[in-house]
Amino acid sequence: MIIFNDDDKEYLDWVKRHHDTGFVGNVAKTYATPAGRMCLHKTCCPTVGTVSGRHTSEQFMKVCSTKLADIEDYARVNNLFVNSCRMHACDPLPECEGCI
Repeated sequence: MIIFNDDDKEYLDWVKRHHDTGFVGNVAKTYATPAGRMCLHKTCCPTVGTVSGRHTSEQFMKVCSTKLADIEDYARVNNLFVNSCRMHACDPLPECEGCI
């Protein structure tokens, strides 16, 4: 597992290298425990890094891994509520209702 905070280039490189095999937890940098939220995506989701931009340098950081369990463990330890991406093609947790 790796956390990207204020490092868009490295984050985008990681997403590109793990395009079909990784997961990304999108977490607001100012989350308030225990009410924090994490939106979970597959790396193939177009919302997590297929274009350049400010992915980790403003209000969000990314928790990334090729193992879904790593990200779920991070969320549990940090008291984050996990939502799944609303995009049907992404949907890493089909039982969830989606990101808010």
